[in-house]
Amino acid sequence: MNSLYKFEEQLTKQNEKGLKKYGQALDPLDGRYCFLSMAMEEQVDGFQYLHAEMIKRKHVADQIREIVRYNTIPMVHDQINALLDQLEGKHD
Repeated sequence: MNSLYKFEEQLTKQNEKGLKKYGQALDPLDGRYCFLSMAMEEQVDGFQYLHAEMIKRKHVADQIREIVRYNTIPMVHDQINALLDQLEGKHD
């Protein structure tokens, strides 16, 4: 699935969620909201989600490394560690 399709899919879901919750589409002229503040709050939430996912993936990768250390032949061990490094975004 390409990024543009995924973006459009998520946009549609978010718009449907907003319509269900508020009964109308986003109105840029609605003076009840400060959209800049709301966007900043969303960015902070997004950062926290990304950081949490990084921690979770590192934890899982560390568990896999521990299992692999004692249960695979060295060549397979190295291959698995290289794949885990990719998953964690590590570069040489």
